[in-house]
Amino acid sequence: MEGTPAKVLGPQDGLAGFLGSIGVRLMVDGLESGGGFSLVEHPMSARALAAPLHRHSREDEYSYVIEGRVGALLGDEVAVGAPGDLILRNGRARRLHSG
Repeated sequence: MEGTPAKVLGPQDGLAGFLGSIGVRLMVDGLESGGGFSLVEHPMSARALAAPLHRHSREDEYSYVIEGRVGALLGDEVAVGAPGDLILRNGRARRLHSG
């Protein structure tokens, strides 16, 4: 049976740049996944505003915290993630910042 070949993405691989005050590394894009998924890394400095208040209408967004702390304003609720935490922000207005 033939399938998609395995892919290993190293720490320096992927299209990288900056989006305002945060870094962006595109690890898997919608074209590569058939439109069902994308994975983006956002390295950021402490106390940086990663994203102003916004909403995604076509996709859900998840943030996995690798190091430090991340705060997410989700409507009227504030969620704070620490290393190993996954923050889910399905369809709600949100703002994201590092702690």
